[in-house]
Amino acid sequence: MDEHLDELSHAILSCVSDDYEFYEWIVEEVSTLNPRPTKDQIDSALIRLGDRGLLRAYHLSSCEPHVTDMNIPECDLQQAYFYATPEGRKLQDSPPCTIL
Repeated sequence: MDEHLDELSHAILSCVSDDYEFYEWIVEEVSTLNPRPTKDQIDSALIRLGDRGLLRAYHLSSCEPHVTDMNIPECDLQQAYFYATPEGRKLQDSPPCTIL
């Protein structure tokens, strides 16, 4: 596995490394990057990170079961909460790769 992340992927993992975060919050947080990523780019990055096992998608509910795994990319990303896996948190601690 490539041990480097592009800036967008690094920013997404930073958002979800210590708590479950909703899709729209992630979009808002990464919108400060320059150039500003599109939702398609964000969706692609979420799917890539999920495919690499660096984050997972969840459905959160006040009813049991409170947390249910969602399958990336089949899930509706805009309705999901995301959380970094232990591997994602470890990789997020390294600096992003600026060469794409």
